[in-house]
Amino acid sequence: MSTIGYLLLLFIVGALQDVICTYYLRCVKEDKIKMATLLSVVITITGFCVWDAIIHSMSGIQGISAYSLGGGAGTYMALKGGNRVKN
Repeated sequence: MSTIGYLLLLFIVGALQDVICTYYLRCVKEDKIKMATLLSVVITITGFCVWDAIIHSMSGIQGISAYSLGGGAGTYMALKGGNRVKN
């Protein structure tokens, strides 16, 4: 896989993971215990796999940056597009 493709993949995974994290927090807030537990496992495994891939690929700061920027984009998308009640 090319470097650009790898960084794009890390960005996408970071974004999706943060969307899932936001949904997880909503499940915790609403006492959806089973779904929150399942999402917790998915988030933990995904995070472990991503960091393992970054460490073993030696992509260093580029990989970390792509993953982090994706996480920020995922949080923005989840909060901007979600159904929130405004105070």
